[in-house]
Amino acid sequence: MVINYEEYFEQAGLVDIQTAIPDVVVDLKYATADNFMGEILYPDLRKAYLLPHMISRLDRVHARLQELKPGYRLVIYDAARPLSIQRRMFERVRGTPQEQYVANPYNEGGFHNYGMAVDLSILGSDGVALDMGSPYDFF
Repeated sequence: MVINYEEYFEQAGLVDIQTAIPDVVVDLKYATADNFMGEILYPDLRKAYLLPHMISRLDRVHARLQELKPGYRLVIYDAARPLSIQRRMFERVRGTPQEQYVANPYNEGGFHNYGMAVDLSILGSDGVALDMGSPYDFF
């Protein structure tokens, strides 16, 4: 059975980040193989979703960034995550030292599973992500 996650998230009351904050860039790492799993986990998901109150907070952060550094933008690497994907991720790290970094989907999951967490970075005015001291998905 194929699940339309965008439709699922919208029915759950989550909001597409780019609809709410058009200047934010979305680069879902789990829609590519550029992640710790080394595989595409979101084959059909291209939009990033959060709960409305999280969107409001993200909007304030983005607005403040624009005040401080005009031309800089937030880039979203992950937001709401389907529980089925959380299970795949957890099974990959279960029993390893990395297990502590991936929420247990069999015990309520994590904030990503409820649209309450976002993985992000900042793009400079040249469109290149700023050096944050470690790459994405660095355990």
